[in-house]
Amino acid sequence: MPDRPAYEQLYASFRWNIPARYNIAADVCDRHAGDPGKIALIGEDSDGKTWKMTFREVQRKANQLANLLLSLGLVKGDRVMLLLGQNAWTAIGHVACWKAGLVSVPTSILFAADAVAYRLNAVGVRVVITDLANLPSVEKARLVASAMKHVFLVDGTAPNAPSIAKAIEAARDSFEKRRHRGRRSGVSQLHLGHNRQPERRAAGAPLDARTHAGSRDGFRFVPATGRLHVVPCRLGLARRVDGRTDARLVSRSAGVDVSRAAL
Repeated sequence: MPDRPAYEQLYASFRWNIPARYNIAADVCDRHAGDPGKIALIGEDSDGKTWKMTFREVQRKANQLANLLLSLGLVKGDRVMLLLGQNAWTAIGHVACWKAGLVSVPTSILFAADAVAYRLNAVGVRVVITDLANLPSVEKARLVASAMKHVFLVDGTAPNAPSIAKAIEAARDSFEKRRHRGRRSGVSQLHLGHNRQPERRAAGAPLDARTHAGSRDGFRFVPATGRLHVVPCRLGLARRVDGRTDARLVSRSAGVDVSRAAL
């Protein structure tokens, strides 16, 4: 057998290949948006009809959402909770936050109001994007979450919770994304349990650019451009299964369709 380098040699020679200035949104969305027909997401609506969304459509909506969030007074580093399941707005919300220098907080739709409230307060969430099914939990949680100022719905409207689609209509669909230091956090995730508080040491664990870049090497079998990559996981859960978030990001970075229907 050929000689292999010892672990110590591999450890000593390893280097992160992270640009000094980097924005994940450029990698997983914008660089593929030049092709107007390139599909980013595939899913089914409530009637069982299949829909497709291109990278350009994701980019346009994310740009509008990023502009809206900044117009609300959010600043670099502010937190936006995405309390959503398998929904195109989950992807759009992440990309918008990354573009604007905000931190997205993916949150499981299985969490009860007390668990949502804990997460709102633990990381100081300013804005929540959710749906009608989860609005009751958010309404209960906001009673004890003083930092939260705005709630938007992806599938309707309610008192104090306008439609996100309507809210972005007047926003510009262009956005000059912010390039951050390569190690800056873009996602904040809280682990453990569906209805209980996470351990303090795990609360708000930040994920920086290295999370995405370091995952590329582990996903060697991303299909060639033009093929479909089915990611068997829930878009809304916070990295409960190791590699799920990485799989989605690597797929989009490679410009490969991500099927929502089988998630």
